[in-house]
Amino acid sequence: MRNSRIRMSEAVMGWLALSAPTVSGPQTPLPQDPGREPQADRQTLEPGSRHTLELGGSKGTASAPIVSGRAGERIDAYLQARSAGGFSGTAMIVRQDKIILQKGYGMADRAKNIANTPETVFEIASLSKQFTAAAVFLLAQDGKLKVDDRMADHLEGVPQQFSDVTIYHLLTHTSGLPSASGALRGMDLARVLPEALRCTPLAPPGEEYHYSNLGYALLSSIVEQASGMRFEEFCHKRLFGPAEMKSTGFCGETLEGLPLALGYSGSGMHGRVPNVDPYAPADQFGFEYRGMGGVCTSAIDLLAWERVLQSDNLLNRETKERLFTPYKGNYACGWEVFRFSDGRECIGHGGDVRGYHCKMWRFPDDSSIIVVLSNNTFDYGILIVLYEALFDTGT
Repeated sequence: MRNSRIRMSEAVMGWLALSAPTVSGPQTPLPQDPGREPQADRQTLEPGSRHTLELGGSKGTASAPIVSGRAGERIDAYLQARSAGGFSGTAMIVRQDKIILQKGYGMADRAKNIANTPETVFEIASLSKQFTAAAVFLLAQDGKLKVDDRMADHLEGVPQQFSDVTIYHLLTHTSGLPSASGALRGMDLARVLPEALRCTPLAPPGEEYHYSNLGYALLSSIVEQASGMRFEEFCHKRLFGPAEMKSTGFCGETLEGLPLALGYSGSGMHGRVPNVDPYAPADQFGFEYRGMGGVCTSAIDLLAWERVLQSDNLLNRETKERLFTPYKGNYACGWEVFRFSDGRECIGHGGDVRGYHCKMWRFPDDSSIIVVLSNNTFDYGILIVLYEALFDTGT
């Protein structure tokens, strides 16, 4: 049984609003009766190579936009209206394992006039944490580690004040570690670990929730120690490959040939002109990104991953029960778990970095998902509108 859930819609809205400015332009109500658009049949992803970052569409198999049923039409009309107000990105919405909407909006690259599509690749920031958690639990299934092992059992040089921190504490943000550390640079664990852990714990391990990117960076090193592979290699071989995520990789890898979205920010960070000078995915994958973020992927690939999570082919039922069970508050292992006011359970996470913003909401009881990947600042309240259209309107 999951022991901690958020049940009030106000709490959900608070989670949505974390560091999320609104788009310019007026709020657009959900259309009640949009004109019917051509509908497409459900798409099936073709098998892909485990290690190559190869877009299926480059060989003439690009997935066409899908707008299906009344809910799909209403959501499409709503997102088109929001696009006119500044939203740009891709949406993937599935109800009872049927694609309701699969479509891009706005520009992936404004200077080159390249539009977003279902296969456009975005940096997903902290939504990446789900893959770190899955890697850990897969190694536990393999017998290479135990989720309740101490961090110090797998990493040398852990100081005394963190000697009782377990892998599970790192996964659930209950380690007492701070959110980040200035030492998180480069690839040298022997240098990073003692510098990053030269601090006073925020709380005894397991007692309080404190969101920690540092903890997930250390988890990536535990994956390496237990598997004998580089973290990126393990994810490609054991997660992305079996899921047939053909255009998923990491910051710092060669992503040539993939339809990358450039990120646009209204804040004008790093001397850039707001909403004009774009960001590309980061060109390195050191400890400033490893484990906590840095995955680059598409809505198409996240749907493929969702179908893996729905099955027991990669992670078995017992493993997933612990993976998705909250420990303190509503945070499980790389996922947050809460309930809407109508009682429907949602397992989700998001990410925000340098002009990229995303949310993925899973509804396992309904075999449904909502994925929004954006390359411009947008109003996270959009997700609530999509939820209401998906579940409150017949398809």
